[in-house]
Amino acid sequence: MYFYGFGRWIFVLHENAAGLTTLTQEITSLSERAEKANKAIAGISDSVVRDVNEANASIQWVTAEVAKIITRTVRSEELTEHVASTLMQLAELPAKIQLDAADISVRAENNLLIIDDCESRGEEVATELKTCELSLTMLREPLDHIRESITARKQFLSPLQPINGATNGSKPERNGTSKRELITLAGEK
Repeated sequence: MYFYGFGRWIFVLHENAAGLTTLTQEITSLSERAEKANKAIAGISDSVVRDVNEANASIQWVTAEVAKIITRTVRSEELTEHVASTLMQLAELPAKIQLDAADISVRAENNLLIIDDCESRGEEVATELKTCELSLTMLREPLDHIRESITARKQFLSPLQPINGATNGSKPERNGTSKRELITLAGEK
């Protein structure tokens, strides 16, 4: 008789029947232990599959969280670059303000020079006006005298000098005397 157990052929003789019972018990025991081992292996396999599934779920969750962190990191880098450029612009402001202040100061000095020049020219014009007023006053005196004499019915006559015997296209008088004309002043009637 031959038995197969765990990959080995076992040859059993009839003479050794007592050993057969023991062998059968051993095979039964081995088969029970193998069944228990198979169940344990199946349990371990199920546990490994469960753990692998949990690990896959954890890996997917970690991957999703890493993607979120990467997105936040990229956004943070963009914000950091924006803040850095803004800070650079702010850092440049004092120099720009100083340049603008220097430019404004130069323009203010130029404006002050123009104002001073205008003041001095204004003084010159005022002096010229006073001189003109004095000249006008001096010129009015003779004019006022002339007006007074006109109002007093005094007439100023001037003789006309004949040119080649004629005055203003007229013929000289027969007795040799020339005609006199009345002088009128501008603005007077």
